[in-house]
Amino acid sequence: MIQDEPTYDLTIKQGMDFSFSFTLKDENGDPLDLTGILFRAQLREFAEAAAAIDFVCQHNNQGGLVTLTMPHAKTAAIRFQKGVYDVVQYNTDGTKDPVLSGSVMIKPSVTR
Repeated sequence: MIQDEPTYDLTIKQGMDFSFSFTLKDENGDPLDLTGILFRAQLREFAEAAAAIDFVCQHNNQGGLVTLTMPHAKTAAIRFQKGVYDVVQYNTDGTKDPVLSGSVMIKPSVTR
């Protein structure tokens, strides 16, 4: 269980495919076994905003690697310049743990 999730700020280039990966490790620095665990991540303009944009969350079972992606069609539709996100881990016992959170800068694309 992760008590206080680390923070990491992201930058998303509007209209471009987005991908960000991180590895979850245990107290010994070994990658966690993520078998049976699900992850969910959302982007919002601010934490209390009703509208959310979902990231696609994928992971490898044995290596602790979690990848968040968002296709270019979805990043093109973002209508704010700053936002927040977090990643939540849904455990096999039904509990949820915070994994990662931070702010997001949305940068406009010049080339279309």
